[in-house]
Amino acid sequence: MFKRADICCFVGGAALFVYGVYQGLLGIEMAHDGVSVQGVVARNDPDDVIGTGQNKPVYSIVQFTDQAGVTHEVRTLTGSYPPHFAVGEKVDVFHRKGKPESARIADFENLYGGAIIASFVSNVIFLIGAIILGVESLGKRWRQRRAGHSTGSA
Repeated sequence: MFKRADICCFVGGAALFVYGVYQGLLGIEMAHDGVSVQGVVARNDPDDVIGTGQNKPVYSIVQFTDQAGVTHEVRTLTGSYPPHFAVGEKVDVFHRKGKPESARIADFENLYGGAIIASFVSNVIFLIGAIILGVESLGKRWRQRRAGHSTGSA
């Protein structure tokens, strides 16, 4: 029967898969139906948790103004070294209509990167669960055959 590791792998993988699909659909929705505004890279913030010295990942912070004239900031989803964008560089930003706090920078990585990463990780987790389940099934069959041979030859 199923063990706790199998269930955790399948549930965790399924949850990440659903999250990845949601992120992908959100990126498609923003690119297709979202409001497009132009923003300017205000600064590049180094990650204080990961990396050391000059090789720390850097997150680009983009400022944009919505239709009401309110200034908002959006950060790149992933950090990189060197930074994705230069300070002062103009970039397009998408956000949902009436929800500028939902903004994403309009490039492939920021629109679809979360979906790709979540999908990859969910596939790895599913694969681990399948391997555990397969090894358990093969082991059970092997033990049954071995037990059958030892009782049949005695």
